Amino acid sequence: MTWQRALADEAVRSARDEPGVEAVEVTGSLAVAGGAQVDAWSDVDLRVVVATGGAFGAARWVPRFGVPWAHTAQVAPEGHVHRVVYADGRRLDVVVHHRGAPPESPPVPETDLAEVRQAAALAVVKLARNDLLIGTHLALELVQRCLVQAMVLRDRQLGTTSHQVGGPLNEVVARLDRLRRHPWSAEGGMALVREAAEVHDELAVRLDPSYVADWSGLDALLRQARR
Repeated sequence: MTWQRALADEAVRSARDEPGVEAVEVTGSLAVAGGAQVDAWSDVDLRVVVATGGAFGAARWVPRFGVPWAHTAQVAPEGHVHRVVYADGRRLDVVVHHRGAPPESPPVPETDLAEVRQAAALAVVKLARNDLLIGTHLALELVQRCLVQAMVLRDRQLGTTSHQVGGPLNEVVARLDRLRRHPWSAEGGMALVREAAEVHDELAVRLDPSYVADWSGLDALLRQARR
């Protein structure tokens, strides 16, 4: 049994026991041709239907299956879309459909760190599947996020968001410039992602000394890619 099938079976059983849940179904590649399309990089897709007035505590439910490394949630036409990457690299996407109008905001707040982790994880998945176009796009998004961190840090240090001239924090560009040595390949893109994560951490600590680095989910996916 693949980890996808094991996780799907466990998640379906658990979701059905949640109060207010009317139905749970497996979707995505696991639901096609008996799961014949599932490969090592497939995630688990579920759809959970919640009765009118019911509640589904995703923030409480998701950790039942492992340590969440990145958990984001968004409101979409079909309901709340939860995307989870566990510390061991497994990935779970859950669409929670509420009968009637769903709440205006997702029950899990969006955080910049969670979004960074999601982008890093998806970049590795895409690159491992030889999707250099999207994988490289996501890798460069991480570089861009580092530049945003540097801009925030500069604004904080100077006490203003208005800058007639540049200069401060330009060294971050030089630090990121070293990432260009990586070739535009799957292997090179993954190396860029990991090193961009290190730059992210350097800046994150400067913004918040209490920041603690944790790239367990990303490293699990990178180890899988090297096998």
